[in-house]
Amino acid sequence: MKLDMSSGFRGLHFGYREGILAGLIAFSLLLEVGIHWMFRTGIVYSHFFYVPIVVAGLWYGRRGLLVAVFLGAVHLGMTWVLGENLLQAAVRVLVFLLVAAIVGLLSERAGIPGHTGGHDFIPRMRSRLLSYGNTAELAARRDVPGLIRALRNQDINVQYEAVSALGEIGDPQAVGPLVDVLRDDKYSAIRWRAAEALASIGDPAIGALTECLSHPAEDVRWKAALALGSTGSGKAIDPLIRLLSDHDRFVRSRAANALGHIGQAATGPLIKALAEGDGNVRWGSVIALGQIGDPKGVIPLIRALDDKYEDIRSEATSALTTMGDRVVDPLIRAFLECGIEESSCLCTTLSAAGCAGLRKTIHKSLLAADPEFRRDLARVIRERHDPALEAFLSGLLGEETGGG
Repeated sequence: MKLDMSSGFRGLHFGYREGILAGLIAFSLLLEVGIHWMFRTGIVYSHFFYVPIVVAGLWYGRRGLLVAVFLGAVHLGMTWVLGENLLQAAVRVLVFLLVAAIVGLLSERAGIPGHTGGHDFIPRMRSRLLSYGNTAELAARRDVPGLIRALRNQDINVQYEAVSALGEIGDPQAVGPLVDVLRDDKYSAIRWRAAEALASIGDPAIGALTECLSHPAEDVRWKAALALGSTGSGKAIDPLIRLLSDHDRFVRSRAANALGHIGQAATGPLIKALAEGDGNVRWGSVIALGQIGDPKGVIPLIRALDDKYEDIRSEATSALTTMGDRVVDPLIRAFLECGIEESSCLCTTLSAAGCAGLRKTIHKSLLAADPEFRRDLARVIRERHDPALEAFLSGLLGEETGGG
């Protein structure tokens, strides 16, 4: 039989818990009437009141305070009827209320089974027991609270399996506990698995992962960066670009890699960062643009070939030569637009082109190029005194390269 107890316990259903609690309250009332009335003492027997008060707090959380209020009111009423010291009785009642409040709050914080008011004490207790080892069953039942409890297990294998299962389930309520694991766990493998799990949860985890980018531990920052990149969310772009200024080179490289994973949505912000950022930001932006391979990034990468820092020039060259056929037309256009005297970047890229498919495309483009363009290009090549480049373009520029 379902019974809606609207006076404070709204939504609770009558069952064995309510029966036990009702019996404890009834026995307390019997003690109040019997012992207090007959023996005129309110001290010893009232200690039993803590039993139903504590039980109510464990099962119903703060709502269990109603039991303490009820028993305290009965005790005060009987004390008044008997003409005894109301101050002493009031002190005992205040202690009842304090104990009820503390137990209720602690039970809600600790997630003790039953305080939510449901009729699932046994399933919750089973979940708690399973969290000590059987994460596979918890995962099969998609028991997120049980898996969250398993994160605190002393066995690192249980922790790892619980983290993995939470990532597969993807429930947003696991974000906070997983972030705690990412920040605080002493095992790198578990922290990394927590980052992957947060990435699997996706958008609900982005805010928490972004906060981790400022964590004092480099290990946490780069793991959070890669997790953000794996989400593919545009919300992660600006925080990751800011991370390119990190003092740790490995963190910067992971941030660049994460931006590369996000893809073409990051191209525009990266182009801006490449134009306006400091050396570290430009270095990371070049790496990310090369990984994305968006043709829109070719011209900015060409400009980066003239950067004052050698490592940026090197990364720009690598980025362009790994983009394959997509770079050829933008390269030729850049050569024509910037003028022959400023086109050393084009020759640098051409001389570094080691991909057979890219060479074939360059050959085809040069064969179809305007004769004047070919003559200008040949002159630049002669002025560079680059035998490798001359050999690469041998026969394509006609006699223009021969006189050098």
